[in-house]
Amino acid sequence: MKHYRLLWALLALLACLPASGQIRASRGAYPTNYVNDVVLMYYGASWRMKWTPEQVEPLVMHTFVDGHKDWMFPGFLFLEFQNNEKRFFNYHTDKDTELNSARREDWLWLQDRLFAKGKDLDGLNTAVGNAIKQLGTPPFRHKVIVNVPTPIIGHKSWGTLNGKKMNFSKTADRIAAAKWYIDTFIERYNQQGFKNIDLDGFYWCDEWIGENDDELVKTVANYIHSKNMHFYWIPFFNSRRASQWQEFGFDIAYLQPGHFFHPNVADSRLDEACQRARNWGMGLEMEFDKRYFTKRNQYQKRFPAYIDAFERNGVWENSAIAYYVENNAVNLFAADTTRVSDKRVMDRMAQHIADRNRTFHATPATTQPSTEPSTSGKPLDWRDPEYWHF
Repeated sequence: MKHYRLLWALLALLACLPASGQIRASRGAYPTNYVNDVVLMYYGASWRMKWTPEQVEPLVMHTFVDGHKDWMFPGFLFLEFQNNEKRFFNYHTDKDTELNSARREDWLWLQDRLFAKGKDLDGLNTAVGNAIKQLGTPPFRHKVIVNVPTPIIGHKSWGTLNGKKMNFSKTADRIAAAKWYIDTFIERYNQQGFKNIDLDGFYWCDEWIGENDDELVKTVANYIHSKNMHFYWIPFFNSRRASQWQEFGFDIAYLQPGHFFHPNVADSRLDEACQRARNWGMGLEMEFDKRYFTKRNQYQKRFPAYIDAFERNGVWENSAIAYYVENNAVNLFAADTTRVSDKRVMDRMAQHIADRNRTFHATPATTQPSTEPSTSGKPLDWRDPEYWHF
């Protein structure tokens, strides 16, 4: 009898694991995920980056101040909220739902943009291939995550599916449209034959769970899992239902501290976000944008404050992290500049990511020590406080 009980206990434990073998987070602990560092890639609308291989390169491979290079982000989340006609792919504040909600042709346009030659997914695939020529085979496969447009409740002008006009006042029609998008995207992705990147899953781009979205989100989660893929979410700091993220079927959720964007928000918010994420079993989001450069008096110290807080709270060692870096903030750090201090701030984050790439993927480190002399005349170690505090 004891052997039977042991067998049933083992089967119950295995049933709780996702198909990939990834272990989900539990309450009171940070999560880790085999896509440990995911950078947000806004694409599609005319004002976004095109993500050519040259534009993607600083996100794939980081060049340190002393000239040595290492792998950067292993995960890339492609997302978009609206198209050039300002029709939205997620909930919006405009009252005219019919006029301003994305339609079927907009959803297909979003895919067309992502599969365009020489940019976005193709740009990323090429950039990774170019980096491999310089760095060798990475200790991981580069992963891609794509947002699923929200079937906006009440929208009746989306279009037809299998000869039926969709009415998003009906949950069944909303679910059908979401499944169609997932199926269509996976089929198109598989046709591309990308050698250097893998499709890992999908992202829910609304940053909260709407009052009428419970069944929709849970059903979409189950459908994504049936495809042996993962479901991602990044709710804002006080998002509705954020603490219940696991109940909706997300494999991992990252909490937005929302600190960088508001100079009146104290640095203590970052420690609060770390504690909240730990209590809720969530990852965290790193946040900064080009205001680091354009409004230095207000924003220059806010990006390093994240790095400090993540060090204080063990985030770098223990947690999955998403990176909101606006369209071109990382590229601005990578560009030629006389401000070596700026590059060192990015070096500091990049070194954490490089360490995580090796640690979480159990690949022996191939360290390349800095050749830049310190004030003592000796080469600086990347972990030496003298290097980072200037």
